[in-house]
Amino acid sequence: MFSLKKINSDKEIFAVAALADKIWHEHYDGILSRAQIDYMVEKYQSFDAVKKSVESGGYEYYLASGENGESVGYFGVVSENDALFVSKLYVSSFARGKGLGKMCIKKCAEIARTRGLEKLRLTVNRGNPSLGFYKKAGFVTVREEDTEIGGGFVMNDYIMEYEL
Repeated sequence: MFSLKKINSDKEIFAVAALADKIWHEHYDGILSRAQIDYMVEKYQSFDAVKKSVESGGYEYYLASGENGESVGYFGVVSENDALFVSKLYVSSFARGKGLGKMCIKKCAEIARTRGLEKLRLTVNRGNPSLGFYKKAGFVTVREEDTEIGGGFVMNDYIMEYEL
């Protein structure tokens, strides 16, 4: 039903950035202010930000497509010490609850194992309804973190881990 492809081109980076803008606005509306969503999308998920993270930050992004080839989700990962950091994992609202999130977590675990890493790590906003998904997938909260990100904004996150 879904397929995952590691992005390799500017066209695919553009697809990730466009999808990020759409998903972030539909998912975080009511959790974060519109101003913070706009700021974070530009800072972390714009074409330039994704391209830079891939070219010089060691990140890999994977784009998920549906049956008709439409982009329906994505995730980004980077190795850090003993864990694969799942920096981003976003699924379009109409594709949620259909196994794509689980498929992405499984792929992240495969990547981590091939690198000899012991766990997956991610941050999730403390008000994010996706917390239940991560807990059900086996992630546990290891700490809370408040991070100033500029623009007068703060991220209020849980740090969660999944032991492989």
